[in-house]
Amino acid sequence: MPKLEDPGLKKGLHTYILDKEGMKVYPSLNPDFSPSAREKTDNAPISSGVPEIDKMLHGGIEKNTSTIITGPTGSGKTSLGLTFMKEAAGRGERSVVYLLEESPEVLKRRSKTINIPVEEMIENKNLQLITVNRGELTPEIFVHRVKKEVEENDTKLVMIDSVTAFNSLFLDENWNKLDLRKVLDSLRKLLINNNATLLMINEIPNITGDFRVTDDQISYLADNIIILRYIELSGGMQKAIGVLKKRLSSFETKLREFEISKYGLEVGEPMEDLSGILSGNPELTSEGRSNSNKKEG
Repeated sequence: MPKLEDPGLKKGLHTYILDKEGMKVYPSLNPDFSPSAREKTDNAPISSGVPEIDKMLHGGIEKNTSTIITGPTGSGKTSLGLTFMKEAAGRGERSVVYLLEESPEVLKRRSKTINIPVEEMIENKNLQLITVNRGELTPEIFVHRVKKEVEENDTKLVMIDSVTAFNSLFLDENWNKLDLRKVLDSLRKLLINNNATLLMINEIPNITGDFRVTDDQISYLADNIIILRYIELSGGMQKAIGVLKKRLSSFETKLREFEISKYGLEVGEPMEDLSGILSGNPELTSEGRSNSNKKEG
């Protein structure tokens, strides 16, 4: 007679730790998720607080979605993510940033210089900064802790800063890139199922040159992709921002000039007169050259 399986049994390998309190088991998480489940969630747009960015996103990023903000070092990825959290704090919502690179103290100081009141948000319990320590966590324990945070505190916005560091931190003989992508996919589904929105900061190595979205093939995890880019123009370096993907709505396809100042994020008009921005070799279009000649005349 065949042996009946326990329907509550979860097969596979699971993480456990032994400490002074005994054994703790962290079952592998693989939340169910389907397109029909998303139809039942609130997908109202979330504002960035920057009118031009909201215009590019046709209102903002939707609630209960996953967004990759990608670009080279120093391009403003974390600052952009924090603007969404600043707006969430204004609505009385709670956000959490998981820091895998810089310290909370550095982030607080840096945010203060660009008009993002991180310390005040923390004091008002609208924001928490959590440092991720490789010696204390495995990828699965990390996902369980995020799950606990969201479920116990009704957290609405979660930012991983950065997924590039996440992959570098946990990549070893036990965890390859494919396994880590599966962990991030589980995290994405878990947050959507709990009515939370995920922001993933991704760093690409090349400052200029041919454009790459990510180096770790995680683009499929994103409902939205926002790109930040350096461009060399007229002998100087400028930053540009654009939207590459939006699953639940249309979006503006033009890139815009992007700047970070003491007042916050500043975004210009669409860069209509340039071509070749993504290749790293921007040039004035024929119309742009004509406009330039008119100005010089």
